[in-house]
Amino acid sequence: MEAAGLKELFEPFGAVTVKRMFGGHGVYAEGLCFAVESGGEVFLKVDAQSQPDFPPPAPRRSFTWPRASR
Repeated sequence: MEAAGLKELFEPFGAVTVKRMFGGHGVYAEGLCFAVESGGEVFLKVDAQSQPDFPPPAPRRSFTWPRASR
């Protein structure tokens, strides 16, 4: 997702700044980073008060590299 798309996504909540970060983007409001975009997914930072408003993340399968045969 591009910076303009992130700004548009969060526009209803107020002005945000978007900066490149780790191959994705960080989304900031009043100088504080509250979201990170990576690979087209947006991850929001939550606290104890806001946590109940969000569903738990889907479980992810672990990945291991197969051992090389010799």
